[in-house]
Amino acid sequence: MKGAPPAFLPDDGFRYPVQPTYDVNVQFDQSDVITALFLAQSNAAWYEVGECPNEKGIASFRKTLVHYAEAQKRASELAASLKDPLRSEFKRAASTGAV
Repeated sequence: MKGAPPAFLPDDGFRYPVQPTYDVNVQFDQSDVITALFLAQSNAAWYEVGECPNEKGIASFRKTLVHYAEAQKRASELAASLKDPLRSEFKRAASTGAV
């Protein structure tokens, strides 16, 4: 494995403290979720390697948090503006996990 961290992170905002030598994808039987582990070997041991943010990476995190808070606020406003019968139908679906 060579290069920058995964594509969802800005490549000039994060770096690996040690370049991973392998990536392992783990999928569990009861789920469609795949977990990626980035590994490096030192002596006889294996270590998981994570991305370290620099100042640009921290700014990216902060920007994402602001956008997330704005989206949450907008979703709350939209949910509060729902009128019956749609509001009742949505609440029923949400309580059963169908949403």
